[in-house]
Amino acid sequence: MAFACWDLQNNEELGLVQARWSFVNKDENLLTRLQNINLCFHFEVEQQVNGVFLNFFGFNGTAGVWRIKALEDAGGWLERTTVEDMDIAVRAHLKGWKFIFLNDVEVLHLSDCSTLKRIS
Repeated sequence: MAFACWDLQNNEELGLVQARWSFVNKDENLLTRLQNINLCFHFEVEQQVNGVFLNFFGFNGTAGVWRIKALEDAGGWLERTTVEDMDIAVRAHLKGWKFIFLNDVEVLHLSDCSTLKRIS
């Protein structure tokens, strides 16, 4: 995530730098394979396209670095919602903060592989 910090230091308009998740257990079972397909599309298409053309995308809760001033300007992290990561992203964007998505920076992520065990 050092790349993210470099971007924040060199662009005062940036409020958020988000990296792409890379799944370490994508081949563990059917659920993790399906999660990998779905979330790879989300990061490699949706997040990247929105970041390039709209300069806005929803924060995914992890694999991102926020500028503290952007969080403060947006009113801080509110725990009253179940989508606090998207909530803060929308409020920061409405305050004029810019976001960038680093598709070439991967952050390791462990997919939930136990859901099938719980519902079986």
